[in-house]
Amino acid sequence: MNSRNVVIVEPHDDSREMYADYLRTRGFTVQAFATADEALPHTDSAVAIITALALRGSVDGIEFIERSRTSEVHRIPILVVTSLVFASYRRRAISAGADVFLRKPCSPDDLLHELDYLIAGTHGNSSA
Repeated sequence: MNSRNVVIVEPHDDSREMYADYLRTRGFTVQAFATADEALPHTDSAVAIITALALRGSVDGIEFIERSRTSEVHRIPILVVTSLVFASYRRRAISAGADVFLRKPCSPDDLLHELDYLIAGTHGNSSA
């Protein structure tokens, strides 16, 4: 497993490419997908997952988080970046297994900060 491989699931092309390009400039290998259906086979090779909640396809963000939690070999940090900001969405995402809930618009720097913190925690360098 590449220790810098991140899976991004974002239905909006511009947002997906912005986050993917930014993380690549910071040394990450990024696999970016428009749907959870496309991303699910790739989650086991990731060091972290970044997902929206409102996804196209047969799997929404909550179900994607749940499936990622049940199929993983190790504890993969999951970050949600969404415009669905009501408290009920946050509770559902955290209950499904998300580690971080970020509201859009979310700057790439803020996303990177949370991502680095979670990755460090999964490798024993801090407690997330």
